[in-house]
Amino acid sequence: MTDSSLVHHENWQALNLLQERYRGHIKCIYIDPPYNTGNDGFAYKDNYKHSGVLTMMKNRIEIADKLVNATGELH
Repeated sequence: MTDSSLVHHENWQALNLLQERYRGHIKCIYIDPPYNTGNDGFAYKDNYKHSGVLTMMKNRIEIADKLVNATGELH
């Protein structure tokens, strides 16, 4: 048995929901960026321009950084 959780959600919303309870306790966060395939069936927008992807990821990394503990990793 492991002491782990998997959160399958839109990453910005999930990170915000986890902040209060898990701040500084997370060991690893993997954020899946959009792939801009255009016809992949994803429920979220994936036709970002380069600057849009950078802004989107920056916002998520700033939130994730508060959740990860001292030995944690962001992927």
